[in-house]
Parts: sequence; C-alpha cells; structure tokens
Amino acid sequence: MDWTLILRQRLQAALSSWTEPVVVVAASGGADSMALLDVLARIAPELGLTLHVACLDHGWRQSRAPELVAAFCRQHDLPLTVGHLPAGWARTEGQARDERRRFLAQVAAAVDAQAVVLAHHGSDQAETVLAHLIQGGGDHGLRGMRPWSEGLWLRPLLDVPGSELRSWTKAHELPYEDDPTNAEGTQLRNWIRREIMPALAARQPQIERLLIRAAQLAAQDDDALTAEADVCLRTLRPACDGWLIDLAPGLSSAVLARIAYQLLVRLGRRPTEGQVAALVRALSNGGGGGRGLWVGKMDRQLWLGPSAPLPGLALMPAPGLGQTVCIPGPLAPGLKAMSLREIPPPIWVRGWRTGDRLVSGGGLGAVWDGSGVPMPLRARVPLIVTERGVAAVVGVRGPWQGAGGLQFSPSEGTLIGQQTAPALLGSGS
Repeated sequence: MDWTLILRQRLQAALSSWTEPVVVVAASGGADSMALLDVLARIAPELGLTLHVACLDHGWRQSRAPELVAAFCRQHDLPLTVGHLPAGWARTEGQARDERRRFLAQVAAAVDAQAVVLAHHGSDQAETVLAHLIQGGGDHGLRGMRPWSEGLWLRPLLDVPGSELRSWTKAHELPYEDDPTNAEGTQLRNWIRREIMPALAARQPQIERLLIRAAQLAAQDDDALTAEADVCLRTLRPACDGWLIDLAPGLSSAVLARIAYQLLVRLGRRPTEGQVAALVRALSNGGGGGRGLWVGKMDRQLWLGPSAPLPGLALMPAPGLGQTVCIPGPLAPGLKAMSLREIPPPIWVRGWRTGDRLVSGGGLGAVWDGSGVPMPLRARVPLIVTERGVAAVVGVRGPWQGAGGLQFSPSEGTLIGQQTAPALLGSGS
C-alpha cells in the first residue's frame, strides 16, 4: 500500500472544493504525526497547498516534542504555532482531547485554513471501533472516526495501517518522541492497544483490516439512516419554546433515534442514551412526556418541547366593536381561525388557569383532550372569560363557534405590524 499516494489523491479531491488551499497540520511530535508532516511538506508544493503547523504541549510532563516539531518546521520553512497548557490544566485524556481540538480550531480560524489534517490511521480506527463496541455503541459509534467531520477535521488515512506511517518515520530517520502515557494500562484505548489487539491478532491476523472494513460498512448504514432522518428534520421549525416536525409514518426505530438525538441537541441538551430512548418511544407513540420533555400530536405534526407548562396569557379586555386586540405570543401552534357566538359583556381574554370551568358547566378536560394542544402549551391558548366562567376556548373547535360575536385569526396580527401575534377582532355593525 502506497499511503503517500492515497494521501495525495485525497487531498487533491478535497482541494477541488476549497476556496483557499490552506490547512493546519496537527503535529504532536509522535511518530505518526511526524510521518504525516514530512509527506505533506514534500507534496504540498506540487498541490499548491499552504501548510501551517500546530503543536500543543499539554503540560503533563517535560517534553521535547514541541522542539522536535519546531526544528522540522525551521528546516522546511513552515509556519508553526505552539500552544502550552498550564501544568495540571488537562487532568484527563478527555480534557486533553477537548483542549487540543479547541487549540487546533483556534489556529485554523486565525490562519483561515480550510481544514485541520490529523494523523489518525487505520490502527487508531480499529481501536476506536473496539472501544465503542465495548461501551455498547450502535452504528453511529461502530463507524468509528469520520474521514471528514464538522467541516474542519480531515482524517485522510483511516484505512492505512499505523505500521506504514511508523515505517516511513524510521526509513527517513525522522526525530520523534513517544508519549509515555501511551504505555499506561489504565486508559481503555491503551488497554485495547497493548492487550486486546495482540490477542485478537494471534487468532485472526487480519483483525485490523477487518475492523476497518466493519467501520466502513457501519458508516454506510449510518449514512443511509441519517439521510432518511434528515428528510424529516428539514421540516423542523421553532414553535412556542419547542419545535414542530412532520414525521412520515412507519419510520424505523433506528431513524427515530437519529431524529431524537438531533432534536435533543437543538433543545440545548447533551443527549444521553436514556433521553434518546425515551424520546423515541414518545415519537413512536405520537405523544407523551418524560425526562423533562413533552411530545404532543397536533394534526399531522408533532410538537416537542419542555414538559414544564409555559406561563399563562395575561388578563386583557376583550375588543369592542371594530377594534382589534393582538394577543402576545408565543401561542400554541395549530389554533384555528373562527367566529364566536355573541357573548354578553363584560368579557376578558386570558390564558387557562387551574380550576377553570365552562359557563355551560364542567371543567375543560374534555376540551383539552379533543383539542390536540399539548399540555405544556394550554396556558398559551386564549380563553374568553366572563364573571361566570370560560365562555370560549379560542382557536379550538367547540359549541362557542357561530356568528355575531368575535372573530379570531392566527394571522390578523399583521394588521398592526406584529407578524406573529394572532388577533381577536370585535364584531361590527
């Protein structure tokens, strides 16, 4: 396998869509990243590619890595940005990874780079797949790392064995430094690298290649399911502190899981397995609540938002003859334009309150059950109230409909320049 040819071809494919051929090369000073940096320095001129090297010192120990990277950059006349974290700043490998990504993204923004090129290779990919499998990951996790992610991170060597890069480093006598933390058995990935992979290779010598292939197959399935989910997610629009979405009938649980994950992200959550599973059940059932969320079916749409009820609409006088009163939003989506029977004054407009009863007798339970308005949004439905109780639930079909009273329109708010505020119009003569 000529991995340098693979690297050149994949960079050429990426360059065809870039406006500026500038990349940041992430260099840790290890054998893999020094091999990548060396080959990129060789092929960049013929590709018309501008390189900017970035190296972050995590502050865990005394390290020669930044000096090794700096010496290489001086030799090849490459610009370099070195970052240093204070000692003890990144206490765990996860924190170190987050700080490294933040640093690399900042360097990329500063130099207007199109991508950050990473030295992750096939051996890393195989270990990632095993780690996700051990931790119970599905297709989304078993696909491992993506060759191109978040519009910034480029990993062109995920199907190249790590031994190929290390052989290059040795053959060209490139200086590098091994990170001693890679030998610690407490980290899951180190345990997989030092114990699990050798044991598997003793039984199946092609285990690394097979795990890489498994990741590619999982990626194909994940991409297909994600594309199906994206069709529904394109219908998503904000409504009343939540979202409205059109869901096609018969969606599989795998597609619903991807939709649920994205909905949780858009609601500002960091999705957990339990949250995703609870939301999938609610989406499948067409409604329900749990874990601080509520899903309500509204005609052919679903509303998703916080389960805590929104504050009710404030009390305001009903409109007189020829007057228009705009009701402050947000209002529950899906309210119907309608005419109301004439209601003797005095009357007011406000939101629902616990204990409200209809003038005609009884509570509003049956009205809400047939309204399609999710529970958290009911306080945002305008009620026409009198001294005797609730005379009409505006926008919800019921016996209060008829001629001679008030007109309600979800769009008449445009009459006085409030694009989103529905209006009640007094009847005229």
